[in-house]
Amino acid sequence: MFNLLFKFLKGYVIIELYGRGAERFLNICTRRGIDVRNIEHHADGLVRVRISRRDFKLLRPIAYKTRTKVHIVKKRGLFELKRRFGKRYGLIAGAAVLLIFMAAAPKFVWTVSITGNETVPREDIESALIEAGIYPGALKKNIPDGFEVKDIILRRNPRLMWAWAYISGTSVDVVVGENELPPVVVDRDEPCSIAASCDAYLKTVRALNGEKLIDGGSVVRAGEVIVSGRIPVFKEGEPERYKYVHARAETEAYTERRESAVYKLEYEHRMSTGKSENKPYIELFGKRLNLYKREESSYESYDTSEFRHEILWFALGGTTYTEVIVETEPMSLEGALQEAKEDLEKKTAGKLCRNAVLLNEDLQYEYVSENEIKVQLTMSCIEDIGAEIPIKEQVKTEETDIDSQKD
Repeated sequence: MFNLLFKFLKGYVIIELYGRGAERFLNICTRRGIDVRNIEHHADGLVRVRISRRDFKLLRPIAYKTRTKVHIVKKRGLFELKRRFGKRYGLIAGAAVLLIFMAAAPKFVWTVSITGNETVPREDIESALIEAGIYPGALKKNIPDGFEVKDIILRRNPRLMWAWAYISGTSVDVVVGENELPPVVVDRDEPCSIAASCDAYLKTVRALNGEKLIDGGSVVRAGEVIVSGRIPVFKEGEPERYKYVHARAETEAYTERRESAVYKLEYEHRMSTGKSENKPYIELFGKRLNLYKREESSYESYDTSEFRHEILWFALGGTTYTEVIVETEPMSLEGALQEAKEDLEKKTAGKLCRNAVLLNEDLQYEYVSENEIKVQLTMSCIEDIGAEIPIKEQVKTEETDIDSQKD
C-alpha cells in the first residue's frame, strides 16, 4: 500500500518495447540500476514494463544502443495529475480527502439501530450504549465484546431481560428483549376478570376492582380466575343477581419458565467466493415492479443483503445474493452452551409477563448425538401474571333488572 503510494507521488511511466533487442535492453537497465517493474511479455515480441518518471530520462542511449523502439502507453502519478488538471488544487485535494475517507470509514460505526423495545425508552438504551462505547463515530476496535455490552445495557435498564449488539460493517444492530410486555388492552367499559396467564405460585394478590377469589400463598393454573369481575349484589334468601365490572388487580407470583432446543457442537464458517447477483426492483407511487425473472438464487449457499434508495415518490431497491462456501469447524462444549444460553434467554424474554424480575437461572444439557446437545434453560422469576379476560355473558339484562328494583 505505502509502496504504491510512494510510486504514485514520484510518478511512473508504462512503456512498450519493440524490436529484437528488448531483452538486451532490460538487462542493461538492470546493470545500470534502473528499476524496471511489472514486466509483461506478449506473443508478438512486445514487452510492456513500468518505470519511474526519473529513470525514463535515462533510456534514450540504451534504446539507441540496442536498436529498441520505446513507446509511452500511460503516464501516472502526481505530476501527471498536476499537468492534466492544471491549478485545480481543490479537485485534487477533494480526491485525496475522499480516498482517505474511504480508507478510514470502515473502521468506524456510522449507524446504530435498536429493536425490541416497546416500553423502555430508546434514550435509556442509547445512554447505556454510549457508556459501552457504541455510538455513531465510535472506533470499532474500541468496542468491548458482546458479553460486556450486554451487561452494561442490562445493568442500566432493569426492565430488559436480554440484549445483544451485532456489528455488521459500519452498522451496529442492538436487539433487546423486555421483561415488561404491553398488556392486553380491554376497553375500560367492558366487564372483565383477572386470570392467571400461566401456572404459578401466587405471592400476593391486591384487588383494585372486583372480587378476589384466590389469596396469596396459593398455586394457580393458567386461565384460572384470580379476581372476578362478577360481583354478587343480592342478600341471602333473595334471587341471585350480579354486577359486572372491569376488574383490576396486582398479582405477584413465582414462576418458572423453561425453554429447550438442540444445538450442534460446531459452527459454520462462511467464506465469500466473490460472486454475487442482484434481484433489483423499482417502486413508483407505491407500486413495485421486479426487474428479474426468478425469485430464487442460482447459488447453492449464499448470504443475502437488501438495499433501497428513495427519491421523492421513486425508489430503487433489491436483494443481493453473495455466493459462499460453508465450512464447519468443531465448537467447544463451553462455547455451545454460551450460545445456547443467549438464544434461549431471548426466546424466554418474549414470553414473560409484566414487571418480571429474574431470580435464578439453571442451564442443563444432555448429549443426543456425538455432535449435538439438548439444552434446557430454566428461569425463576417474579411476575405480574394477571391477564384481563373479557366476560362474554350477556350482562345488560341483569343490570337493567337491578336498576329497576332500585327505583
